[in-house]
Amino acid sequence: MKPALLLVAVAFGVLLVLPSSFGAPCKCSSKKELPARNCGEDDVTYYKRVFTVESSSECSVTKFYKSVFTQYSNEDKTAYVKRIDVIFGSVYKNLDCRVNIKRQDYLQKYYEYKFAKQSNENDEEYFERVLTRKDESEETYTCKCELLKKFVKKIDWSKVKIEGKSKKGFSLIGKIKSRSCGNKEVSELISLFKF
Repeated sequence: MKPALLLVAVAFGVLLVLPSSFGAPCKCSSKKELPARNCGEDDVTYYKRVFTVESSSECSVTKFYKSVFTQYSNEDKTAYVKRIDVIFGSVYKNLDCRVNIKRQDYLQKYYEYKFAKQSNENDEEYFERVLTRKDESEETYTCKCELLKKFVKKIDWSKVKIEGKSKKGFSLIGKIKSRSCGNKEVSELISLFKF
């Protein structure tokens, strides 16, 4: 055997006896990072590559949902919500976790982050921002509202009535914030009288 080839063989042999974790990242960490993006890869292409369902088996679907709704160590709250929004809006528009009761717990962190009440919002502004019905079906909107009540606990949900069939989607119950009328404050009641 030539000396250069022997040196390579010895070096290779040494590498084989090293523990498999030598030089590799620690796998004991509970937080993982999202895989790196390919050069020029847009959000939709990237998320389709990273988050795929291998088969229709329950195990594969569960693994898929866990990977989608994990908050990765290289994501803050804003990046996490943005990623899920893109997945819902452009990648997998019909994910059943929004209406399938068996999968709804995956949404908890997303709902807590996305629908948190801002420090500068009063109740009326919060309900307007969060509950105004977009282009959702009645079923999806109603499920969204039920999940909000389930996951966003710091809100007094008794102040609002969900109306899945209406265009707006909700109405306030009771008094709303006073409106100024000259020097007098006038309280207005919502939906008490129908003419």
